[in-house]
Amino acid sequence: MDLRVLIIVNSASESFDDFDKYILPYIKVFGIPYIIHDRAHGTLSDCNYQLIILGHNHLELSNDSSWTVSEKELLLKSLKKGTGIVSFDAYSNILDDFFVLSDSIVNTSKIVISSEPHYVTALKFPEEVIEFKNEVNNNAVMSIHRVILSENVQNLAYADDVPFIFCKSAFEGRFLQWLSYKWIDPSIRGPLWNMDDLLWRSIVWAAKKPFVARMIPNFATIRVDDCCGDHGYYSENPFQWVDIASEYGFKPWIGFFYEDISPKALDKMRELITEGKITAQFHGVELFGRIFSNDDETTHGILKTIKEWFETVGGEFPLSKYFIPHAYDLTSNAIPVLKYLGVEFIGLPYELDSGGAAGGIGNPWLKAGPYRRHFEGVDGNPMEISTVNRPFYYADRFLESNESASFFNIITEIRDINGYEWFDFKKDDSENIDVDEAIKNGTLILKRCFDSKIFANLFTHEDTWRGKFISNITPKDWRTIIAGVVSNLSSYELRFPTLDEAAMYVRELSQSYIERAEYFQEEDIVRITIRSSNYPTEVTVFSEYSGFILESSYPLENKDLAKEINIKLKKERLPEYNTIFTREFPVRENISQEPLLLGTKFYSVVPGEIERVRFYSASNESGLHQIQILNCRTGEVELGPIYWNIECSASGWMEFKLSEPLKISSNTEYIVFISTSLDKTDKYIYVSAPGYFCSALNREYLRTVTDSGVYLSNFQTMSENKEVQSSFFRDIVFKAII
Repeated sequence: MDLRVLIIVNSASESFDDFDKYILPYIKVFGIPYIIHDRAHGTLSDCNYQLIILGHNHLELSNDSSWTVSEKELLLKSLKKGTGIVSFDAYSNILDDFFVLSDSIVNTSKIVISSEPHYVTALKFPEEVIEFKNEVNNNAVMSIHRVILSENVQNLAYADDVPFIFCKSAFEGRFLQWLSYKWIDPSIRGPLWNMDDLLWRSIVWAAKKPFVARMIPNFATIRVDDCCGDHGYYSENPFQWVDIASEYGFKPWIGFFYEDISPKALDKMRELITEGKITAQFHGVELFGRIFSNDDETTHGILKTIKEWFETVGGEFPLSKYFIPHAYDLTSNAIPVLKYLGVEFIGLPYELDSGGAAGGIGNPWLKAGPYRRHFEGVDGNPMEISTVNRPFYYADRFLESNESASFFNIITEIRDINGYEWFDFKKDDSENIDVDEAIKNGTLILKRCFDSKIFANLFTHEDTWRGKFISNITPKDWRTIIAGVVSNLSSYELRFPTLDEAAMYVRELSQSYIERAEYFQEEDIVRITIRSSNYPTEVTVFSEYSGFILESSYPLENKDLAKEINIKLKKERLPEYNTIFTREFPVRENISQEPLLLGTKFYSVVPGEIERVRFYSASNESGLHQIQILNCRTGEVELGPIYWNIECSASGWMEFKLSEPLKISSNTEYIVFISTSLDKTDKYIYVSAPGYFCSALNREYLRTVTDSGVYLSNFQTMSENKEVQSSFFRDIVFKAII
């Protein structure tokens, strides 16, 4: 079976350019192997693929180019054999009993996720609202036709009140329809803005399994500009914040101010480079730019400044292959200098010689891939929060026409969550950072990257010259922030490469492709032919078991330019049990002056039984605890109170086996409560992780929504519980009945 996706387009259509502008960039970012059939050059004759994508509107131009009887029969025959179809053509209704498009056109301003659980929407919470209108697009609307759905068609998302993404299992295959793709236009919404997961998951859901793609793994990287090392709280211990981040896996990229870094800080930076804990590169201040320029702005002058500095500090040392100039301000004269410094990758969202972010609020963004090749616009001035809340991602060749001066441009900034930075200082006391808010923002930024399948990066500054950044954060608070972000995202199975390593991986994905992919069912083998430049990558294989979609990654180490690689698939099975928490760990120990009933709100997408409850106990949290499970729909306590004594030496995850399993219904919210110790008289201890429930979480069977951490002090009034984003590590052991 051919595992490539067949994409159908029509180059004679008025909407043909939409495919290149809106759909194809996503196909490439998701690493989906594909071939294209152009209806303008012949009728469809082969549909023996795992998935067919109808690539843009108006594949049928007129009666002369409408689907022929043989084409429709071929598509329906493929559906009967299990081939999936994802349609981005709202005007081509392949299935006569799927939907009817109305002549009525409405302007919509938001997307509303359906309340019914589905794989496509599993990274959203039920009835989540995604607003188009914001500070960037004050008048954003999307025009779509009203539509009438046939019976047995499931609507996954609405545009206002109009069905927008809907699907149907047809014969052995699946059909999914997007009513519009114009939300991808930056004038309406744009990529990376909380919609991309719906796109790739709709493709994966519809496809016959196995389905393959080369997606970016969950690389967690940190980029820190404006580094001096020994300012603020780190004056006595330069770059201590790096050592702390390293304890949790991060290997930061450091853009250093060569003018301001002290000998002591430089020695520490060299040590960190040697130990592999960081990569570092010149950043400025006044060196590479038009606004932030060297005294001698010529190539010779810039190079002379750098060489003289190296002589002053005792010689050269290994530098990062990745480079970002201060304020993104880079001139053509600096390009040969970057080659001298060994740079292969840059992070630049503006044109050369434009002054970058310092060039003015109207400085246009760089037109480059994957998502901005066809669009013009501005990102505003990063110093003004209201103008910069648009997320962007570049992964494309830069100065491609000049091979001797070309680089790979890669940069991610998710600015819509908290503007230009990912932490804030409390408004009532500028010296104290809001630690919980920083954890939440960092979690949401990386999660957005992972869910969008792009290069994931947390970006901030160190020095205090124009604001309050890492230098103003105490080592204790910095540790809590980093630990909180890592804990909250542990279920993503984070990997921690250097930024250089992540950039090399993304460049390889951008410059290579799967030429052919086949599945041999008898041997359960996927055979892939890949065109590459020998940098090892991975392929993700999606499989399906009892209606649940599973995924596994397999290494692709290709020593030849084009070579067949055989992958023996793992025997995928659903887990027998599910828990809400997986690899997460507490980052804070709390003391209450009164006993608390602490809980987690959850629901299951299938019926099943709770066999055990569990919680994470601090080392001094011994004593008698109370267990209850509340049905949120009925308001009834379905289990408990049950009392559980924890021994004084116990710590970590504690489990309590129920005398009889508690049966629970699907798609019904429950709260599992486990109290603090009840036999203390002065202090009641419990652990937490701020920001864990800042977005929806999904396991194979179990789900949570935002604010699913629950607590109350009056044990008799369960309805008065307070819901927060913090986790208190109260959990269940759930067995699905499938």
